[in-house]
Formats: sequence, structure tokens, C-alpha cells
Amino acid sequence: MSTTADKVRAAADHIEKYGLHKGAMYAEQGAVVEQGIPCCTVGALHAFGVNDDPVREAVARAAGPDVWDDYNQVDEIPIWNDADERTADEVVAALRKAADKLEADRV
Repeated sequence: MSTTADKVRAAADHIEKYGLHKGAMYAEQGAVVEQGIPCCTVGALHAFGVNDDPVREAVARAAGPDVWDDYNQVDEIPIWNDADERTADEVVAALRKAADKLEADRV
């Protein structure tokens, strides 16, 4: 059985492999995981079934103080994701850092 941390890592792997999307959850409609559709941070979490409060909090904290300080549930993560300067590598790193924290906390 996959843990929450495993699913967050899978979301990171998906973005790393298929790309980061900005402006909407998914680049197109369809079976995101099965078809390899690029997605945003929240879209990837949703696609892997881990878009809940503890996970979003861990991602917001991992994304950095600007995101965590302004964190309001899911609202701040899309803004961070969609910033012009945001890269897929930064999103993947934040997701993996969040997964490590969730694993350490046994969430």
C-alpha cells in the first residue's frame, strides 16, 4: 500500500517527467496519470489522491517562507506555482521535501 509520502513523491515524479503546467490544474482533460498530462502542483496532488490539508500545509512549508507565511489552505500554492519565475525543478523539490516531512511525521 502506498503511503501519503509515496503519493506526494509520485506527484513530483509526474511533474518531473511530463512537465509543470501553469494557469489551470491540467494542460488538458483526460486521465492525467495514465496519459501523462502536464499539471500544476495542486493538479498533481489531486491526481494522486493527496490534495488534503496536511499535504497542502507540508507543500506550502516546503515551498518557502513566502508561501507559508501567506498560506490560506490551497489558495497560495497555485499563486506560487503560476509565478513566471517558477520552474518545474522548484516544484519537484518542494514536493519531495514535503514528502520527506510527511514521512517523518508519519502522516
